[in-house]
Amino acid sequence: WAYAYIDPLQCAFLTNNYIKLWHNQLKAVYLQHTHNKCFDHLIFILMNEVEFYFQ
Repeated sequence: WAYAYIDPLQCAFLTNNYIKLWHNQLKAVYLQHTHNKCFDHLIFILMNEVEFYFQ
């Protein structure tokens, strides 16, 4: 119910924080904080592990 009283500028800020939180979870849980330079490997992890988790 609190979201009904938030102006649009704050709503965008909350969405940005949610995306940052999800990005940090993605890096920590699925990528083990590694710097993936190979795009194929990143897509493989996203398609197999992350998608499987949300099904």
